[in-house]
Amino acid sequence: MRKKTTPKKKAKTKLYPWMEKDLEFVRKCGGEASGKPELIERTKKFVKQYEEKGWCSAECWSLDHRFAQWIVPRLKHFIEFCPGTPGVIGKDEWKMILNTMLEGFELMASDGYWTLKQNEQDKVTRSLQLFGEYAQCLWY
Repeated sequence: MRKKTTPKKKAKTKLYPWMEKDLEFVRKCGGEASGKPELIERTKKFVKQYEEKGWCSAECWSLDHRFAQWIVPRLKHFIEFCPGTPGVIGKDEWKMILNTMLEGFELMASDGYWTLKQNEQDKVTRSLQLFGEYAQCLWY
């Protein structure tokens, strides 16, 4: 006679500390605190997507803003520990380029991103131009 087996429960994904912060973002976007059943269900969907994929569709509502939030801490780290420069660019010029990129991404990641003044929007545009030009140089 065969032994009856019970299906194993799917193991809950162990979350890393940075994922907890992102899940807080997901819950906020989903409307969990509203108490409305449809928003609570949407939040559950987003959390499930995040646990399975490491991101959820809520992040795509403003992908530029979310990308900037992701890149700012990594770009800060890169600036702090970057030992070299690309090609014939001097160290001071390279630091200036990196800091210009960082300033624009910080503006994009800010809560006031959708209400930037023209000079701030120009900084974002310049930052994105530099990022496009030097993206392949962001390694050490």
